[in-house]
Amino acid sequence: MGYSLSYSNAIRSFVLGDRMHTVFGESPAEAIKAVHDAIQTSYEVCELRQQIAERHIQIGVFICDIKGRTTWTSQYLNDLFNLDSKDMRGSGWLQSIHESDRKRVNDHWLYSIANDIAYDCDYTIIDKVNHRQILVTATAIAVKDDEDKVQCYVGYITVREIIEEKKRGNPS
Repeated sequence: MGYSLSYSNAIRSFVLGDRMHTVFGESPAEAIKAVHDAIQTSYEVCELRQQIAERHIQIGVFICDIKGRTTWTSQYLNDLFNLDSKDMRGSGWLQSIHESDRKRVNDHWLYSIANDIAYDCDYTIIDKVNHRQILVTATAIAVKDDEDKVQCYVGYITVREIIEEKKRGNPS
């Protein structure tokens, strides 16, 4: 999201996204503060929209660098994997993948990146804390610049099914 700033003695105006903002005042500092406040508000609105979407449609969002290493994950995804954002970075998320799926999931991810194809994979997450298996589908695509060069990867994970495990010692 970019902005432009035009300056006159008493009025400062700027465009943020598709909205024109105007600030009346004497100092350029007031205009800069108004730009900052508008950008912050816009960022907060985007974050709020993402949180609402995650709650209602239950998707986890992730971003990876050009080598496929996770750089950012949404809170819903962190909760789903039962890891914090720091532990999700790089390939840390793989530790929550069911042992029988782990190699296949990682190999498929690396193959998709190496061959510049969309990633689409079903697998099981093991949630040891809440004693459940979570069947998910992960999808990701490359984000490219005007010269068709990969800038990053953006993806999402949707829950297909949650299987609650019976706790030991409880009668069936």
